[in-house]
Amino acid sequence: MKSKSINRFETKKELLLLTEKMVENSAANLKEDKQVLIDVYAGLSYPEMIGGVSWEQAYFENSSLLSALAIITTLQNDILHVKQLAVYHCLAFGCQASYPFNEIQPIAVGPLVARENDSIELKVTIGAFDTSNIPVVTLNNMSGRIHYPGDGTGRIRLKLHRGMHRISGTISIQNRSGVYKTADWEYQIHVSD
Repeated sequence: MKSKSINRFETKKELLLLTEKMVENSAANLKEDKQVLIDVYAGLSYPEMIGGVSWEQAYFENSSLLSALAIITTLQNDILHVKQLAVYHCLAFGCQASYPFNEIQPIAVGPLVARENDSIELKVTIGAFDTSNIPVVTLNNMSGRIHYPGDGTGRIRLKLHRGMHRISGTISIQNRSGVYKTADWEYQIHVSD
């Protein structure tokens, strides 16, 4: 990824939006690296000017030696945090699995409605979960209750009226480097009398 300088921003939110736009317009691996690239770049970025003066002047001019050392320590901590994030992200692809798990469960998915003598197809797989890494589940365009039983899953409870329903949302889980990965999910159900 070729980065460009983002030195003028008023808030952290503005910096994150500008950084996300820069990363999305790059040739980076957006599927695996997008969020960590945003976090690393934003974590190392400071505004060029603060209140009309350079950041160096704003932080260090008229500061006592003790205050200047505290500022330098904060900068060092920011750099070490970003370094740790980058190292863990790289290790997740080379030395260990990105997403650890401690429980597996069989999953079978198939049609919810069939007629006699119909040929149906079931998709059978294994789901791997980390019971200590609870996902964040969202629900689009519907109201329902989302709860987390502590088994590495999110459960949605809804009441539906008669007809065909397409239920969707997102699920996010943290990898070993602490970056959230989000995926869309969708489920269709036919509710009859």
